[in-house]
Amino acid sequence: MMKGLKLYDKILFLLNSFSGILLLLSYLLQYIPPSKFPLLSVLSLGVPLLLIINVLFFVYWLLKLKRQVLLSLIILLVGFKYLSSLYNFSGEESESEVNSISILNYNVRLFNAFNWSPSKTIREDIVEFLETKQPDIITLQEYRQGIPVILEDYFDYNASYIKNIRGGQVIYSKFPIVNAGSLEFPKTFNNAIFVDLKIKQDTVRVYNLHLQSTGIKPDVESLKKEDSQNLIIGLASTFKKQQVQAEILLKHMKDCPYKIIISG
Repeated sequence: MMKGLKLYDKILFLLNSFSGILLLLSYLLQYIPPSKFPLLSVLSLGVPLLLIINVLFFVYWLLKLKRQVLLSLIILLVGFKYLSSLYNFSGEESESEVNSISILNYNVRLFNAFNWSPSKTIREDIVEFLETKQPDIITLQEYRQGIPVILEDYFDYNASYIKNIRGGQVIYSKFPIVNAGSLEFPKTFNNAIFVDLKIKQDTVRVYNLHLQSTGIKPDVESLKKEDSQNLIIGLASTFKKQQVQAEILLKHMKDCPYKIIISG
């Protein structure tokens, strides 16, 4: 496959092959539970980068009219169904339906209880934002129990009283709440709550889900200080916990007779 290539192109093709193998492995992640190969599950975070790299290699070999273009082409075609489920590109605007409902999801991070932001008006800004948007349903994560948010024209349900903790999840709805409950996740403060809403003649269940957090701070300085090996091990452990939590949710959903909306 490398016969007739110059040294520079041989090196590029080796890199192409390596990135292609990693992208192929990422296709298998949808069939492999994180509990089986937790470290392999971390590869899912690199799918966008691997996809871009393989597309660039495809374009490079195509412009040079080299048969090495087949490697990236085959790999991209093999994963087309999987990749198209992750990234949906459409130039058509969806028409608003008469029976459509709007939902807004927001992790409010305890309304800046630990000073994530220098702003002193985070809570007021969030409330103003919610009141301006006026969606039919609002789902909030890391909602602070000590400073409840009252929104006019909304029914609400929160389960932050559980485990005697300061934060939890909350659901606001302009539709009447006919049933509500909480799903407890083991060995964590995270959970999922649900409400059954009466929407005209129908009943719809809405789940507000807060899975185990990765605990990664997105700023560059924090990432520089983080040991890469510990970071990967931590992510693998998080994915295992998220799998357990997702299975609890899926089991609960099986017994639901209504249409379902999952938010979180």
